[in-house]
Amino acid sequence: MNSDGSGQTRLITNPTADQNPSWSPSCTEIAFHSDRDGNNESRFADLDYIFVPRNQFNAACANKQPIYTRWFHVGQSIYKTPQYCDCILYHPVKWPNRLIIESKWQQSGGSVDEKYPYLVLNIQTEYTSPTILLFDGGGYKNGAETWIRNQSGHGNLIHVFNMPQYAAWVNKGNL
Repeated sequence: MNSDGSGQTRLITNPTADQNPSWSPSCTEIAFHSDRDGNNESRFADLDYIFVPRNQFNAACANKQPIYTRWFHVGQSIYKTPQYCDCILYHPVKWPNRLIIESKWQQSGGSVDEKYPYLVLNIQTEYTSPTILLFDGGGYKNGAETWIRNQSGHGNLIHVFNMPQYAAWVNKGNL
């Protein structure tokens, strides 16, 4: 739903009376009352993160629901030029200060090794939200992975993952 109330999406589709919706304490489900099986019972609808256009992301955070957007302006780089992240999400309980996800895939060698220090320094010193770096592909010089992993825990860079590690982290409910 947009901040002006337009663009509403029905979350529960059942012909019976579903009433009195409210957020669960974790803000990952909507609790509601339903008589769909003949008894007036409390039920829950699971919610995933909802995509919002990047120009509506800041305002949509006020709705206190899990949202995300892509290619979001996060401020200025260390060179004082506009800095955009790959993905940013907001969760009112898990990530109230937002979480930035930078994803860098490099299958073949090239200039990527020169770009990693620039990205890491921007994350550590210029980003204003916790950030995870997802990088994989094997197309980087020996020592690059070790160096990047050693940067985790400094500034806003909270984790560095490859794809299997990221999937395991997400499957543990961290996202």
